[in-house]
Amino acid sequence: MNWIELLGWIATLATIVSFITKGEDRIRMINGMACIVWIIYGMLTRSNPIVAVNSIVLLLHGYYFLRKH
Repeated sequence: MNWIELLGWIATLATIVSFITKGEDRIRMINGMACIVWIIYGMLTRSNPIVAVNSIVLLLHGYYFLRKH
């Protein structure tokens, strides 16, 4: 396993953890961090769909987080 694949597994784990976490702010923060790792992974693997969907999800998390606070 190379370091790029390991990065993908870290992003996968962070995404799963975000779904078993309680509290909307914590979910958004953890999933937002997972999105950042996914974006990096997508750029390294040249997977535009991964970059696109995670960029949009990250922007949505930021919007709802700022709107709430």
